[in-house]
Amino acid sequence: MVQKFLVNTGERPCKILLTLQAKGEKIRFMGRCPQTKSVYFSRSKIVQNVDTLEFPLPVSPKQIHLFVSGKCKILGLKVVSLPQIKLKLPPDTWDFIRHACEFAKKFDTLSTGIYTDDKKRFPIVLSEQIRNRDTGKVMNTPARVSRVTGQIEVSREKFKKYTVPMRVFILLHEFSHYNLQTSNELECDLQALQWYLGCFFPQTEAIYASTKIFSGNNIEHLNRAEQLLDYIKNYNAQTATYDNSFCGVC
Repeated sequence: MVQKFLVNTGERPCKILLTLQAKGEKIRFMGRCPQTKSVYFSRSKIVQNVDTLEFPLPVSPKQIHLFVSGKCKILGLKVVSLPQIKLKLPPDTWDFIRHACEFAKKFDTLSTGIYTDDKKRFPIVLSEQIRNRDTGKVMNTPARVSRVTGQIEVSREKFKKYTVPMRVFILLHEFSHYNLQTSNELECDLQALQWYLGCFFPQTEAIYASTKIFSGNNIEHLNRAEQLLDYIKNYNAQTATYDNSFCGVC
């Protein structure tokens, strides 16, 4: 059984609140733009009795088709504004975040090419696939960045499988390599996560973005995933900071 709702989100930062009732059923939720078919969230949850779920949309289209799959009764559906962002960042960083959000949102309608912000900065190169510069072999990575120029290359083949928030998280991770001038993947994960959570993007999508490109047999990847989960668990949404004494958001 699939229930479908057309939700007006008005291209503004907001979140959808969905109240439903089920008897221990696994319910699946998906939010997709009717025009571009871009997916903004896709997840499932076992619902016991009455539950209210939140779907944050710091970046939203004009409307979202909300699909609810499974045996349940919808009791309420509304859209509310997101809180004020507490992050304190340099103007250039904010400019990149806005550019990354716009690119992620429009991705499904874009042709291959180079996309910059309105000041011709922060080039993102959209390619069908990312290839090794020396061998020409197709690489498994969804994106890579030059720490010299800051140019990010994105694989259409990989990115089309991701939700809009997942795309944003990956772009923030790549930008962190350039911004911090480091090759340390975990450091960039955590920097990207601070920005991402500070803008009220959903925690679930950040975890999905990381685990989708991690190898389950790679110890380094497992460590990164554990560190991300720890950061999310101890993230203080009130101050937009990591605080290992705070456990109120998970």
